[in-house]
Amino acid sequence: MQDLNNSSTHPIPGFEIVRNEENGFYYFQCKDINGKPILLSKDSQTQGNAENRLQNAIRLAKQAKNYVGKKEGEQYYFLLVGGNRKEIARSIHFKNEKDLQRTMDYVKQVANSAKAITTNAAPEPPVENVETIEQKPVAETSITTPQSPKKDAKTSIKPKYSFRIDLYPREEENSLSGRIEYLLSEEAATFQGVDGQAIVQFIKKNLPMPSEKMEKAERKVPAPPTVDQAELLLLSGPSGRPVRSRERGQSQLYFCLRYKNATIRPDTQLNARILISSVDGKVLSNFENKLKLSADKTAFLTLPGTYFSSGVYRVQVKGAIGPNADPNARGTVEANCLFQIFD
Repeated sequence: MQDLNNSSTHPIPGFEIVRNEENGFYYFQCKDINGKPILLSKDSQTQGNAENRLQNAIRLAKQAKNYVGKKEGEQYYFLLVGGNRKEIARSIHFKNEKDLQRTMDYVKQVANSAKAITTNAAPEPPVENVETIEQKPVAETSITTPQSPKKDAKTSIKPKYSFRIDLYPREEENSLSGRIEYLLSEEAATFQGVDGQAIVQFIKKNLPMPSEKMEKAERKVPAPPTVDQAELLLLSGPSGRPVRSRERGQSQLYFCLRYKNATIRPDTQLNARILISSVDGKVLSNFENKLKLSADKTAFLTLPGTYFSSGVYRVQVKGAIGPNADPNARGTVEANCLFQIFD
């Protein structure tokens, strides 16, 4: 159970007890893989009562029959209920049934894992009127124009033009979506992938700079790294079908990497970095491996089953084209797979 007096700057997924700073009561919540609350209970007067309710909630959350989907206007949410169908906890709101079902499946998966309860997580206040699950940005950049050094007390401070860029993973399409905001006016625009042209055009539109100076600034901006998204799938066996879970005790786990770039040649070799981590963020292994794409632009990866006990895990692959290429250099391919190991 988390130490309510020990906060952390790195929230992790799973169930936890939180103290409501407004009234001093306690409640439990479940967070997604990015540490965002998605399921919350009512307040309890003591931490002990909240812990008892949490243990009961985890037991109930293991079975699909204890989830009740609801619709409120144009939005969706679900309840975790007990045997008497009484509400135990309530989810945040979602825009569609697909996100609703995906989140119910995730909570069930966490409840059935060996590490359903987080440790050393930061206590957070209750979340109210949250409409959707917000993906944590995978990259965040603040772009500012340099300021001249202050010469004397009479020198006026030059204005600073700040832009914020957020990149979000889109796991279903194995791609990125982005958002750029001009912080002074709060005007924003969205784009797909790492679209350098769209980013520069937005900055050029909002930056009060003469065109000739802007052109010089554009020439100094390095081209963004090219990242091709691929699909990484857990297989039921060496030549099996894609699955989302495997039984504990397998001697080997088999994965298939599917490359989606139509321009890459078959029989290309990738120098890949493999990162294996548990759902709570603990790194189990981090190593390099050489993968070769077949004629249909797929590659197979085998991992020892001894890495995995019961729980939820993520395998990430980041590779560069060429047998001696740096997997962290430009021109990389990235893919990840989230799956469960059960008893």
